[in-house]
Amino acid sequence: MKVLYLTPNIMMGSRGWLYRELDTLNKYFDLTVLTTNFDGKNYQRGMLNIFSLDPLKNRIWVRIIRKLFLGKLIDRYPDFKLRYILRKGKYDIVIINFANFAIKYYDILKKCRVPVLVKCHGADITTDLCNHRGYKVYASDYPDKLANLSKITYFVANSKFMSSLMVENYIISEKILLKYFAVPIPNVELDKKKRELQVLYIGRLIDAKGPDLVIKAFEIAVEKGFTGRLVVAGDGDLLVTCKIMAERSYCNDKIDIVGEITSGEAEDLYRASDIFTHHSCKGLITGQKESFGVVFIEAMSYGLPVITGNCGGPSEIIIDGKNGFLVESGNIEKHAEAFCMLDRDRSMLRRMSENARMHVINNFSESDEEAKWKDLFAHAISGKNS
Repeated sequence: MKVLYLTPNIMMGSRGWLYRELDTLNKYFDLTVLTTNFDGKNYQRGMLNIFSLDPLKNRIWVRIIRKLFLGKLIDRYPDFKLRYILRKGKYDIVIINFANFAIKYYDILKKCRVPVLVKCHGADITTDLCNHRGYKVYASDYPDKLANLSKITYFVANSKFMSSLMVENYIISEKILLKYFAVPIPNVELDKKKRELQVLYIGRLIDAKGPDLVIKAFEIAVEKGFTGRLVVAGDGDLLVTCKIMAERSYCNDKIDIVGEITSGEAEDLYRASDIFTHHSCKGLITGQKESFGVVFIEAMSYGLPVITGNCGGPSEIIIDGKNGFLVESGNIEKHAEAFCMLDRDRSMLRRMSENARMHVINNFSESDEEAKWKDLFAHAISGKNS
């Protein structure tokens, strides 16, 4: 089966899930990738067939062409490229990452003769989303554009929570498909027998993930006798806020804000840590909620129980009291108490670690990804032909 996969900015380092997904699709199908900001010299993930949607790599030539009043040709180059590849490639199915990216190519997709799957990730379905300064990200007609897009494509949700959010935004329910993320299962040693625990936060530093609330909860836990440290890794709008909070904290010697990390560094941190945490909540500024949380299943695959807020998609991953704790969003006292419980009761920590890893093996493993993708494609193809 020939698959065309469109995604913006393939070189963004924080998208480990994207690289795994491309590797999986390339393993089982005849895959071609179209992307932006692509530099083939820096992409080292096997023999992928990748084409760039960018008009020209040489910015000087772009400026010259624009001065010759041919700027519209530059702007329309991605459309020309997509039409050409669709016509030449004779693909069986098209996958596009992010609904707001797919909307740009609505006129082309409307004429596409094969099924199109639009993979959504949360922010692209949050129609009232704001940026970190509180300004609206999408225009007032964005919900209408989403609804119209769903008439000619299938929307792929990564959680039941996201599916419900799609329905709220007038996306046709019959055009919504569900596919959870999957992760590889590493070999790990669960019985670490450490005196001091390490709590780990990996992810974008944004209000919906609550890194600032995690730091506050950790401070309270230390006051109550927690004997460990906190590592916060990632980049985002709250990076400076987190650095200031850590520096001013009375327990700043126990808090490390390490910034953006590589996938290899993330693996090392997972192996060195004992508890994983976010504080999922509705962002006070952005209005966003966690749609799923692929980083949670990554951490759980290493045997880390997860503590986070009970908001959005994480409740489809975490079973409260079994493989982690879901605390009321905003309740940092309960969050701190969860830290302390696992510190005091190491047998509970060991039990939750085993449960977390087994839950991922049973529900989010890459072992049956081929069958899941084929089922998804079959559903879309049968719907297109009906």
